[in-house]
Amino acid sequence: MNYTQFLSSSNEVAPVYVVSGDSFLAEDVVKKIKIKSGIVDSTSSVSIFDAENFQTRAVINACEQMSFFDDKRLVLVKNISVVLSEADKKLFSIYAKNPNPNCVLVVVDNSEKSVFDFLDGEKISCSGLYDSDIEKLVKQFAYVYDTTIDSQAIKLLSEYTQKNLQFMKTEVEKLCAYKQQEKVITAKDVELMVAKQDDIVVYELTTALSQKQADKSIRLLKKLMGTPDQNIKLFGLIVGNFRRMFFASISKQSDAEIAKAIGVKEFAITKAKQQAKNFSPKKLKNICELLADVDYYSKSGIMTLENCLYYVCYKILYQQ
Repeated sequence: MNYTQFLSSSNEVAPVYVVSGDSFLAEDVVKKIKIKSGIVDSTSSVSIFDAENFQTRAVINACEQMSFFDDKRLVLVKNISVVLSEADKKLFSIYAKNPNPNCVLVVVDNSEKSVFDFLDGEKISCSGLYDSDIEKLVKQFAYVYDTTIDSQAIKLLSEYTQKNLQFMKTEVEKLCAYKQQEKVITAKDVELMVAKQDDIVVYELTTALSQKQADKSIRLLKKLMGTPDQNIKLFGLIVGNFRRMFFASISKQSDAEIAKAIGVKEFAITKAKQQAKNFSPKKLKNICELLADVDYYSKSGIMTLENCLYYVCYKILYQQ
């Protein structure tokens, strides 16, 4: 089930949950499972494991303990995929087939697809929310502060934060403080107060390049450039953006399938497909080859990275 389906599900609690996707929503799911489980005393009734203290035997031992103060125990395992072995998977599988009915085991993996999908239990995906679901959540963020936020503002905020709900919540809180007199947040307020993620500004740069808007392209490039480290990051973002556009333009797979294959969010592929319409697949292939050449020029000392960035923009703007 997805996040919204979980919210409308019954209060019956499963003994094992596998929660994947957006960290903000996953945290909210855990809170709600805790409430449904009747857990009040977190100190004695909740055990938490992460990559630093994770041991499978310790997790299972915690699951088999009784709760003395609440109806159930809750054992939370968070983002341990990097330390999970095949032996660990086997032990988890054995436990999940005969779990302690007085304990709720919740495994959280903030990747789009959890490595715990093999586990018997209730699967909850916190990814791929509809825009209407995101709008409802953002309005709730503002409602807490007795403030309203209009649909255009939410749409712009989604773009600026790349639909990262934790960022969105933080920005809404900031906007509510800014608009504490008027109590209404508009798109103009978002433009004024919310900083765009680097990916979004690079998206604007590549859009300007595709539309042959030379002045705007150079202005955005200068805005993004800075220290050598910043320029390295910028070049990497430009390369990643054009690669996504190329894959999106030639692939017959769905946005979700492409996103999984190249390790990005589905939202990034949707944007890449929109941008790719401004180029032919052949042109995108040529740009990707250009970027590979320029990467060599930079690393071999033939050109400074700053000059490489200007060179890339020039070639895209003025060469067919």
